[in-house]
Amino acid sequence: MSLSTYWVSARYHGASSEWKWYPLNGTFDAGVGDSEDGDCMIYSKGMTVSKPQQEPCNSTYGFICEGYDAWGSQCRCPPQYYGPFCEKTDGSGTYSKANKFCEGENIQVSCAVEQKRIRIEYAAYGVFHDNMTCNDGVNFLGAGQTCLARTSLEKTAAACNGNSFCDLQITNRFFQNNPCIPQKHLDLRYQCVIDDPAVYNALYTTARSEAPIMYCNERVYVNTTYEVTPENTTIDKPCPQGFTGKVTFSCLEGGMWQNDGPDKSGCTEISEAQKLDEQILEGTKEAVDIAASIEYLLKDGSTKTELEDNEVVNLLSDLNQLQKKQLGDSEKTDQERIDTATSFAERTLSIGSVLLSSDGEDQQKSVSVNITTVMDDVAFIVAEELEENTARTVSTDTIDMTCGSVPAGRQQSLSYPGDKMFTNTTMKNTRAVATMPPSAFDDGSNTKSTLALLEYKKIDNIGNRIFQPQYASDLDELINKSVVNTIVFGASASRGNTSVKTFARGEKFEFILKHENTNLTGSVSCAFWDSTNKTETPSGSWSSNGCVVVKSNRTHTTCACDHLTNFAILLDVTGVYQEPMNKIYINVGHRI
Repeated sequence: MSLSTYWVSARYHGASSEWKWYPLNGTFDAGVGDSEDGDCMIYSKGMTVSKPQQEPCNSTYGFICEGYDAWGSQCRCPPQYYGPFCEKTDGSGTYSKANKFCEGENIQVSCAVEQKRIRIEYAAYGVFHDNMTCNDGVNFLGAGQTCLARTSLEKTAAACNGNSFCDLQITNRFFQNNPCIPQKHLDLRYQCVIDDPAVYNALYTTARSEAPIMYCNERVYVNTTYEVTPENTTIDKPCPQGFTGKVTFSCLEGGMWQNDGPDKSGCTEISEAQKLDEQILEGTKEAVDIAASIEYLLKDGSTKTELEDNEVVNLLSDLNQLQKKQLGDSEKTDQERIDTATSFAERTLSIGSVLLSSDGEDQQKSVSVNITTVMDDVAFIVAEELEENTARTVSTDTIDMTCGSVPAGRQQSLSYPGDKMFTNTTMKNTRAVATMPPSAFDDGSNTKSTLALLEYKKIDNIGNRIFQPQYASDLDELINKSVVNTIVFGASASRGNTSVKTFARGEKFEFILKHENTNLTGSVSCAFWDSTNKTETPSGSWSSNGCVVVKSNRTHTTCACDHLTNFAILLDVTGVYQEPMNKIYINVGHRI
């Protein structure tokens, strides 16, 4: 046998007149014109390769390497030879033994009969395209996919090399690797050699220096499919419903999924506010049903799902827009639209009542400046659906809302609650009386008008105007403060889509408010909450600009103002102390 010439894995196929690489059957033009069927390609040491050389395949040469479609193809030498180029021999007539064993078998490799030592020549534990013996001939591998434990040769050689016999367990545990799910087999080839460590520990070179990419098989966890994935790759999937973020799953080296399954540590439970906001943005759920969910969370929900006040106000503001859109797109009858708008108002006012209520100092709520604007918008949603010359009232313990539809061209003032349009409303125990001037409705445009009148019955201390002792230890030493001594009364009107801000011909909006505490004395002033004047609080201050006191007595005050917004009666108190009736701090906004 020549030790300077070696086979390479190419053979000429006469039937197709092509040179092919074994075992992949890739064809190439060898540039050799006199090839015959059965010719194989050779390589000689020191040769300059300008074109391949060929010899009959039955000639005897060593092998540079036999190809194998698994990682780390190991060179196989002919009997008696070993070494990187199969150039060494022990001169004892050794030969290779080969076999395949299925996963789960316990086998014994032995050279005891020959009284020699085992030298593992080749070992591959996995599933291969060219052998499906252990899987009933079924190929579980996809195109380009491999399944091989990289520790195959290392573990087998460590257990057997230099021994007369060795016991092997064909298991994932033995190879410390599970390269894929289907049943695997061990492709084994070994020699019985002389008792010489230089011989039985001689290494074979591998066919290629870099391993091909291994893949993790497709897996399904909790209805989520993790597709075939290259090793050393982490893929992500959306978190389960009700959570935000990503679930990650890592395909480890060797094509094995991480043992503990997908990692959900990147998932964060979506807050109730986020869930509700998503429902509003999606727009498929009825606005009144979303409002019912908010109401439930505020009244009956656990502390875990408690919503912050500012979150609720923002949700209600967006929810108003959704309700307008749904009513605009609705095919409901007029009465059904009125009923829907009224139900929505009932839910929204109930939510507003919770925001404006307090059961004690530890549960005080600071309500956003936008709360009254939200309530105004709700009133106008209902008013837009009403027939002309009709009104509707929605009430809670904290808020009374009355909204009405005024026909175009009305030239008379409108009295609240005495006008005939309020006859069929459910108003009870109103604490405000008002007169809307004619120019609030008649501007010559022949446009229908709507109005919103709201009584906030439990907002008694507003902004920083709370009267109390200067020193808690000395109740006799008092300071002078202006206090709110009435309900907060909101009045808004709109001609079409235009908000009524002022009146023509010097007309005034007149209203009478009942004093909440008739035992207090002091000078009174008619005031409104001016959100542009931030001298007292970041959200605004009380102002009397444009308002005058028409008359006042111990129980009532009559005011006249040249605009519409949220009003109250302020009382300057001198030398009087009384525990505030309701410790709710509110910044009241106005409709713009």
